[in-house]
Amino acid sequence: MNLEINTVQALQASVKAHWTAIHFYKLIAGQFGRWGYPKLAEHFKNEAADEQMHLDKLIERLELADVAPTCEGESLEPARHDVQAILAQALALENGAAEIERAGIQTAREAMDDGTSHLLRHNLEGSEQSILELEAELRVLSEIGLQNYLANKV
Repeated sequence: MNLEINTVQALQASVKAHWTAIHFYKLIAGQFGRWGYPKLAEHFKNEAADEQMHLDKLIERLELADVAPTCEGESLEPARHDVQAILAQALALENGAAEIERAGIQTAREAMDDGTSHLLRHNLEGSEQSILELEAELRVLSEIGLQNYLANKV
């Protein structure tokens, strides 16, 4: 299978975003676990697993075209001892991924590559769901305060 160069670049950008998210979510899952917030730790462990599944599909698509995937993401360190900032970082990551996926869908459509478009639409749905969840978490945190929020995450 041949992919147009713009489509390959769109897939590679999404691969990079997913590597970054996996690394970040694993870091904060561990961090929340060490801080004694198992519900937050479990949530972000699951997010990392979801991102890994998306990444696997992206890599599979690139491999079908005999293209080596980009195997690195950006280094993003979580804020230290600031739950609200960590959630905001996760939200920024998801918003960035959604932008990449929207642009990739457009690129794939222009190239008449329905397979890539479908894959990126599926990933976009996951990003948009994560955005909604993170916005809701930040809203709850703002409304009930940090101590009450964290008391619900033990």
